Amino acid sequence: MARSINLIVFNENYWDKGLIYTQNLLPLIEYIKHNKNFGVRLVSFTSIFMLWKNRNKIKALKNELSTLNIELINYPILFYPTRLMLVRWILIPFFYANVFRHIQKLDKIARKDWFWIRSYQCALGFSKFFKNKEALIFDPRTDWIIENINAGNFNVNSKTVKFWLKQELKIVRDFHKTVFISDVFKDDIISRHSLNPNPEKYPILYNPIDYSHFKNNEIISSRKDFLYTGSLGRWNKLETYLNFFRRVHDYFPNANLIICTNADSHTVEKTTARDDYKSIRNKIILYFNKSYDELPKIYRTCKYGLQLMSKKDSRLGVKFMEYIASDIIPVVNQNVEGAIKVCRAYKIGCIINESDCTNKIIETLHSGRSFDEDEPRHQDLRLKSDLGNVHLTIGRILKE
Repeated sequence: MARSINLIVFNENYWDKGLIYTQNLLPLIEYIKHNKNFGVRLVSFTSIFMLWKNRNKIKALKNELSTLNIELINYPILFYPTRLMLVRWILIPFFYANVFRHIQKLDKIARKDWFWIRSYQCALGFSKFFKNKEALIFDPRTDWIIENINAGNFNVNSKTVKFWLKQELKIVRDFHKTVFISDVFKDDIISRHSLNPNPEKYPILYNPIDYSHFKNNEIISSRKDFLYTGSLGRWNKLETYLNFFRRVHDYFPNANLIICTNADSHTVEKTTARDDYKSIRNKIILYFNKSYDELPKIYRTCKYGLQLMSKKDSRLGVKFMEYIASDIIPVVNQNVEGAIKVCRAYKIGCIINESDCTNKIIETLHSGRSFDEDEPRHQDLRLKSDLGNVHLTIGRILKE
């Protein structure tokens, strides 16, 4: 291949075809379909133990990707993805020792390539050891520093946070471009470091969704259930969704609450079995570790898709875009700032304030709107977020 776009990931389980596959790899595959002079490599810095444990899945995916002329490269490292192995200031020398030879090798052999870097950790390594910063595109996806503060992993005034804020400025200033998944996320980072919000250097690329995969042809009034899809734990508390449904379920007597997650099943089931959720227990439906291909079937009974957070966050979640593509009415609370901006701009979904009285929340739910492909403003949203159109945005980012 003449040139490659190298997707760089750090300790992500790409072999399960989760977010790395759907949100990063598939858009690049879509791009090279329209640009034959490019190829794609998936380059992973991965724990030796994870490589060994998942060797069969990795081998199967490698063979599958090779049929698409996509190369998979694994660089083994001695970092295991746990809270204890987050790159705190005391682990910086150990982190550098793990990655510098691999990054120097890439710097020598890939002079004309692009490097699409997902994660703060990989960006730190490339900022330190990769010479050609004009070849680097940073794709942070979420505000990793603030997330770890909110999750209690980093103390707000710690050496670790001070280090990462300094490195964040260096990365977004020196790399060729930084791609943001929402306007709010971009505004937060730009204002934090008093940078020029140049849309060429700091473009917006929504989480791309395959609308044709999620399209639900059932009439919205025939659907009834509430849905939450995604992770549970640090910033998405299961109790938040259970408490909300417990509050409104009497007004939707035929509705269930569907939880679709990869979280530990024992922990989830233990929480839903608590006495304080006795009134809704028979209305809770749990799905664990469902594949991407199974999601549309699960979604087809759902009318409302929930994204409720206890702390302010700039994210525009994958689940939010899946709800839209599935013609499900997205429901967000006042803390989900990235999604709120889309709801207001495109007059879609529901924005609720959980301090409001229950009747007001019910009124807001009944007035919520789903995606309407015939409405011009919704057509514009699809143009920006449909996987089938993402090659246009990537082309502008790469300026090819």
